[in-house]
Amino acid sequence: MELFDSRLEVAKSLDSRPRQVDLELLSVEYSKFKADLHEQLNYIMSRISILENVSTRFNEKLDDLEQYSRRNCLLIHGLQESAKEDCLAVTKEFLTFNLGIQVNPCMLDRAHRIDKQRESKSRHMIVKFINYQDRARVWQAKKSLKSSGFVITESLTSYRMKLLNETRELLDKSKSVDLRWQDRCATR
Repeated sequence: MELFDSRLEVAKSLDSRPRQVDLELLSVEYSKFKADLHEQLNYIMSRISILENVSTRFNEKLDDLEQYSRRNCLLIHGLQESAKEDCLAVTKEFLTFNLGIQVNPCMLDRAHRIDKQRESKSRHMIVKFINYQDRARVWQAKKSLKSSGFVITESLTSYRMKLLNETRELLDKSKSVDLRWQDRCATR
C-alpha cells in the first residue's frame, strides 16, 4: 500500500502527459488492491467469528464435562481443621454425628481440603462419594444442619459458581422473587 502511495505521489509530481496515463493506470491498480485487501479482511473477520463460536462451544462442552466429573462430590463448610488430619475419618464422623447417616467403608472415595490454608478460617472439605445415591442422601439430609454452623454445597465449576453468585446478587437486589429448590430445580 505504501508502494502505491509513493508511486502515486511521484506520478503527480511529473507534469508530462504520458505520465498522466500512468497515473490513471496506477489509480486503477490501487483501487483493485484496496478491493482485494477489503475482501481478504472480510474473509479473515468471518473466519475469526467462526473460530470464536467454535471456541465458545468447546468451552461450554468442557464446562459440562468438568461439572459431570464433580457429580458425586459435595463441599462441607465449617469443619474445624487440624494438623495432619485424616479427612476421610473427619468426614465419616461428621456424617454420622451431624446428619445421622451410617457410613460404610464403600461409601466414600476420597476427601481432602481445598483452597489455600489460612490461619483465621478452616478450609472447605471436598468429599467424593463412590455412589451417587449416597451423595443424594447426604444432600437431602443437609437440611438438618440449619443454624449449626455447617453448610453442605455442591462442587461447582468456576464458571457455574460465577453464574450462581451473579444470580444471588440479582435476587438480593430484586427481593421480589422467592425461589425454592426442589429436586435440583428452581420453583416459585
